[in-house]
Amino acid sequence: KGADADAMGGQLERLCARHRQGKALACVGVAMAPVPSKGSVLLPACSLALAYCGRVTGRPLPVVQALALLDLLDAHDWEATGNNRNPSGRKDGIQVDGSFSLGLGTSRLPPAAAACPGGVLAGSAPFSTPCTFREGVGLQRGEAVRKRYSALWAAAMALLASVDAEYVPTSIGFNRNFRGSPHRDEKDSGPQVATALSAALRGGRGYEGGALRVYGPHGAVDVDTQNSWCRFDGRYRHEVMPFNALAGKGKGKGEQLEGVRYSVIYYQLSPPFAVDMGTVLPPGS
Repeated sequence: KGADADAMGGQLERLCARHRQGKALACVGVAMAPVPSKGSVLLPACSLALAYCGRVTGRPLPVVQALALLDLLDAHDWEATGNNRNPSGRKDGIQVDGSFSLGLGTSRLPPAAAACPGGVLAGSAPFSTPCTFREGVGLQRGEAVRKRYSALWAAAMALLASVDAEYVPTSIGFNRNFRGSPHRDEKDSGPQVATALSAALRGGRGYEGGALRVYGPHGAVDVDTQNSWCRFDGRYRHEVMPFNALAGKGKGKGEQLEGVRYSVIYYQLSPPFAVDMGTVLPPGS
């Protein structure tokens, strides 16, 4: 009712607008499902081709590990690392104030390397492993950059180990105020672990809104990842909903850091195996 209904109505209008622009597979009417209670992991049934399935909240982050990473992100020189998601600042590109990744990276292989099925690259080639599950794509280890920001990598991995120790990423993406930008991470080889840190973790001003919206096979799900986390598959279309800094005086390390949304995304660019050797018999057996 009231403001909540108006907000949902606006979200649903956006979904139908995307259909008119050819950005949705089908639209036979949109079902507005009730929002699950806080902490619920059960989503309402979504029977239509394009539906709003509700809003859920990720699992809370451990404060000690999350604060350690938040402090490093506040102190980080975002101008130095630039914006690898939209380096030219295109208005129709990914909208983010600053973005960089550590770990494996990808790029198109030169034709000669891409044509080699065994993937033996010249010693001078910048990409050490051909990513043959994705035609024409190579993987770069990025060791030098990861070592340069080893404290950030270590803090991010410590946070991941405390919430999802079984997940093994090849890469970690760090973003400052990622917003909107519907996209798919088509080079991924598996699901992602996503979180978003804000000054609310230390008693400062967080932000309002900013849910991760994922367009799954049954409809759109909004996940509140502010100082919480979830697993999701970035190969489905997804975006960050609008957000604003919460009003009031906070206790952060400076007004310029209040209301900032830092998203940290753990992802996989290489499958864990081509053949699972644990499922085959050794030679001669």
